[in-house]
Amino acid sequence: MYHIALQLNATNNAFGAAIDSKLRPLEINSAQMHVLLILHRYPETTVARLSRLLDVTPQTVHRTITSLERRELVIRGNKPGNKKDLPVTLTNYGVDVLARGELIIKEIMDRAQRNFSPAEMEQLNALLERCRQAL
Repeated sequence: MYHIALQLNATNNAFGAAIDSKLRPLEINSAQMHVLLILHRYPETTVARLSRLLDVTPQTVHRTITSLERRELVIRGNKPGNKKDLPVTLTNYGVDVLARGELIIKEIMDRAQRNFSPAEMEQLNALLERCRQAL
């Protein structure tokens, strides 16, 4: 089973590298793209909630948000009396970058699936789900 775990890790790393490479012209990486996706799904999410959703430290999220904020992809809201955990929202430019990033990711996913039949993809997904649930 260990070789399967290594293969899964290598595949995940290959996806990450491919996504980061293709997102480079948008001047974002896969971690930043993930934050944009979450902010789109959960508007006005706080750093604390992002931290929980991403399973990373608040400091890591804060650095990512600061980077996205500098590039005007997100803005932090105002919450009187609370300067610590402000809501974060996508800007219009952030929504545009997200849309372009989603097309890039779809292209990569389509490329990864092209050598599999729909039945094989369904089977692979089911097998991976069974493995994940066993853990």
